This record gives sequence, structure tokens and C-alpha cells, in this order.
Amino acid sequence: MKIDIDTLIIGAGPSGLTAAYILGNAGIACSIIEKSNQVGGLMRSIRRGDFIVDIGRKELYTRLAKVNDFWEELLGSDYQPYSHREGILYHDMILESNGSWLGFRRGMSWHLLFVCGLDLIKSVCISSFSKPVNFAEYNYKRRGRLLTQIFTQGYEEKFKGIDWSKIPPHGGADYKRIYDPLAKKHNLERLETRWRHPAKGTGQICEILEQKTKANGVDFVLGATIIDITLKEEVIDEVTVDTGSKVITYKPNHVISSTPIEILGKWLKCIDTCQDPSVNLENISIKRSTICVYLFLDAPPLFPHAWLKSTCPKMKAGRIVNYASIGKGMVPANKTCLCVEYFCQGNDPLLQLDDNELSELAITECGNARIIDPAACFDSFILKLPNVNAATSWRDWENSSTIDLMSKILTIRNLYYVNRPGTDKATYAGLEAARSIIMDDRRIYYHELSETLPVTIKFPELL
Repeated sequence: MKIDIDTLIIGAGPSGLTAAYILGNAGIACSIIEKSNQVGGLMRSIRRGDFIVDIGRKELYTRLAKVNDFWEELLGSDYQPYSHREGILYHDMILESNGSWLGFRRGMSWHLLFVCGLDLIKSVCISSFSKPVNFAEYNYKRRGRLLTQIFTQGYEEKFKGIDWSKIPPHGGADYKRIYDPLAKKHNLERLETRWRHPAKGTGQICEILEQKTKANGVDFVLGATIIDITLKEEVIDEVTVDTGSKVITYKPNHVISSTPIEILGKWLKCIDTCQDPSVNLENISIKRSTICVYLFLDAPPLFPHAWLKSTCPKMKAGRIVNYASIGKGMVPANKTCLCVEYFCQGNDPLLQLDDNELSELAITECGNARIIDPAACFDSFILKLPNVNAATSWRDWENSSTIDLMSKILTIRNLYYVNRPGTDKATYAGLEAARSIIMDDRRIYYHELSETLPVTIKFPELL
């Protein structure tokens, strides 16, 4: 079965759904194919009884006016502010990551503050006689060993999957707080002063987009697997898809894809044609995974924070999300839903645990930290996300293999690649790709790319 289509969209995540919505509103015929049986990707919601929650922690930045206005248009009064209060969990203490909540002590006792002060003086004195040999020592010299361990080190090592003792002293861009290219070009502050969230979770945006897009006549094909993509003279000529019940070959004028770059490169056979011989699936594939353990409790939350970062070395959990403090319609009154996130590296033993073992681990760790009453937990749900790196960022693109692959993908003249870390950036990419197609001006898409991709990417045309 062959279908001629103006635009084929691969992936029903935030960027793909946004593009489909804009194109549908403009009367452009398009179809959207998705490998899972539900739209939204990692932005979708999880429903469990009366609870509607996100996948892990989700932040919707308001730094892009065009995206913020778009979400306001979709959600109306359900686009609600929340406190964005972040806590630090160290052993059984909850401290504030921001001094605006409890002042300069951030919840520390006078005794602990005094001990940290002495430790800082000691660390500075000792380090003055030698240079730091790794990133841990570099931070101890600046902030003191104890303050660094309490507020930063344990969480960052779990989240990024890198032991600070194995990082050079000036350690890598991964740990430097810098402005990303998009924020720079828009003159935006990296730290938000206004935080908003859909009342019923981020999946509410996806569900609204799906409903409105279907009303515009856009065809959704869920549970679809791509069999082959045929190129002809640097243009995608055909995309063959197995829907489970039939095989469809699309002949599109334009293709929008949010597929991870290494998978897209394999489909397009770019891996074998890149100039850099080091490009292959092994060295650019994601090697990290995330486990989300949802705990449902018949009691109100024991802490007011939107989430806690666990720096505690005794806990395997890296972060605990408290949905009752994020979206007003996500958790019923006087109930609690926590998402206990575990960040896994390679073949982490946690990935081998079954659901009951993971649930028991999360309940035990949270109970020992005194952030839940284990007896109040009446349900749990486990979501394993293999090859999903919670710490993904643009810095992951800054390697020769990925850059060379992206440069090759950009030579395909009817392909719009819209996979972006960050929900706001993904939405922005979808908006601009759709606008580029509507205006028949590929420079719009290249302009968005120049703002969000590493500057070393080679563009096939001048902006």
C-alpha cells in the first residue's frame, strides 16, 4: 500500500505533536507515526486510579516566549504556577538548595553549620599546599569537603553517572554552570523566576494536541515500526512502515523526525557514509537508563518541596519527586504520590531487580529517610526506561561522532530533525519546522538549529 503525503512525522512526542498541530491548522496533509501505542513520549502522563502524574521530574521552562504563549493557548487556566521548591536529602535531613526559603543556614542546625565552617577552613588550609588532582578535590578546596558532600556531590555523581574522583580538576563542561546557546541568543536568564505546570501533568498538553490534531484530519498510526527509508538524490523518497496489520509505503514531500540520532542515522544508512570512521552505533548509543518507582500513600506529603535531590551515600535513589506540590490536579487531596528515581549506568544491578524488589527498596529508603510512613503506602508502580538518560543535555552532542552524523543528516533536503533535550526546546523545534514547511523556507529551520545545536555543526546552506 502506497500513500502520497505532504508531510510525514516520525515520533509523537512534544516536537512531533506540535508540528502536526501547526501543520493541521494550516490545512497541510500529514500523518504521524509512533512506535508505541500512546502519544507523548516521555512527556506523557501516567494514570493510576485518581492519580495523574508525570514520568519522573518534568520542568516546563518559560524562557521562550513563543513556546510559553503556545502552552498558554492550549492550557488556559490549567497552566498553573507552583513553588519550584527544591530540597536536598542527606541521610534523614531535608535542607534547602536555595537560601530564599530558610535563610543562609538552609535548614542546617547551628551545630552542623559550625562543623561545616571548620571543615571549610581545614579544606582551604590543606589544599593551599597542593593542587587538586581531581574534580572532587577541586570542589573541596572551594567549598569544603562536608558542604560539597551534603549539597552537591552525591546527587551529581548519581545523576551524571561519573565519579568525581575520576574527573580532571577543572572537570569538564558537564559541571560548569553555563548559559546554553538558546538562552544566550534570546538574552534569557538560565534560572527561572516563574515556574508553571499543567494542572493534570505534562501529558495534558499531549492529550490536547492529539485531540485538536485529529480534529484537523491528521492521521495517527500508533504501534508502527519503520522497516526502511529510501533516499534519492539527498531527499527521502519513501518510508516503509509495518503497522502490525499492514505494510504502508509513504512517499512524502517533507519528513519531520524526533527519533534519537543514532537510530535515525541507522535508518538513513548515514553511519556507513560519514567522513569520520569512528562513527558507529556503539560509541554514540546511550548507555544509561532510568528507573521510576511510584509510591502512592494514603496520607498528605511529609515535606513541601516539589522534589528532593538525594546526596546521601546510603541511598541508591537519586531524586524523589512530590507531585502534590507541582500540579493541583495530579494528586487527590490528603494523598501523596512520590516518584523515586534511580539513575543507572551500564549493566547496573538495579536493572535486574523485579518490580516487587524495586518497590521494597524505594519504600525502605524513603522510610529510613523519614520522608514517608511505609504503613501509609497502599500501591506502587514501576517504570523502567532502558537507554533513557535523565541527565541528557547539549553537551552530549559535543563529540566528533555525533557532530559528523548530524552534519550528514542535515544534507537531506526534505528532512527536519527536531529531537531536542528539554520540553520547551523540543516544542520550539516542532513549531519552527512546521513554520518552515508552511512558508516553504528552510532557512527558518536552519535558524532554529543554529540557536540550539553546537556551533561546530556544518550547515549545507547559508542562513
